[in-house]
Amino acid sequence: MNYEKIDFKFGLPLNISLNSLVKQQKFNRSLKIIWLLKGKITYSNSNSESRDIINLKAGEIKIINSYTPFQLLRKSKDAEYLVFNFKYSYLLNLISNFETKIYKLNNQDNLTKIKYLIALIARDYFSSHYQVEEKIKKNLAELFRELNNNYCIYNQRQDQFYQEARGNIVLKVIEKLENQIQKNLTLKEIAEELHYNSSYLSEKFKLLTGVNFKKFLDRLRLEKILSELLYTDQNINQIALKAGFRNVKSFYRVFNEYFEESPLAVKKNYPQLKKLNLIEEFGELSYYIQYFEKVIKYFKENNFSQVH
Repeated sequence: MNYEKIDFKFGLPLNISLNSLVKQQKFNRSLKIIWLLKGKITYSNSNSESRDIINLKAGEIKIINSYTPFQLLRKSKDAEYLVFNFKYSYLLNLISNFETKIYKLNNQDNLTKIKYLIALIARDYFSSHYQVEEKIKKNLAELFRELNNNYCIYNQRQDQFYQEARGNIVLKVIEKLENQIQKNLTLKEIAEELHYNSSYLSEKFKLLTGVNFKKFLDRLRLEKILSELLYTDQNINQIALKAGFRNVKSFYRVFNEYFEESPLAVKKNYPQLKKLNLIEEFGELSYYIQYFEKVIKYFKENNFSQVH
């Protein structure tokens, strides 16, 4: 089974993708929300104790919890669904003991506010202005307050898959990278610290994540840099060194390799680059924006007292 590495390409603590569940079983440390816009899909949530088969129809949303294997089983030809992925390190800071919680969305008729908050987040995600990060983080905080208060059914994970995954050596390496990203970490040093052979650990790392250690670490650093590059006025070179790059030259080399643009060009052309990227994945953006606007309008017209 593969660990699903999400690309947080806009420097935001979430990623929204279209029809991205696959038939190969995967798992992630973070949770995801599935919102079916059209058609039908069937997918499974699995752990060592149970295998839930989920049938989703148009307009419904469901949560796939952290450390829970999942796979797409089938979908209708017209199926169109959004997958919301949230950055694990961000949720850890936002929610106490996040990874031990289980959330469940049962009654679809009682999810008006959840859909409203997700629609606000999605609408801002699809926009290209520089103030989007602050708005998204505000609504993310409200969304997870609502989930914690009304849809958290367990606070302690007991299932075997979670226990085994928490002890996985590769996931321990990933957490170390996330927590100490500013340091010039090498796989050899980490392997020695954890009493593993570096070649063995390198093989295990690529087997689980699908990429080698260096590419994984470079991408992790770029995600941190993007957030500060796009949404703050910090000096680019200082951002690079703070993210753990050995020197400015290595940072520019890696940045250009991924984006084929200089950091300054990416910052300057961010609205256009983001729009092109979104169009490439989603096609006509107005369809999705109108869908979100309808959900937002419905909530405001029927729940005035709940609007903040």
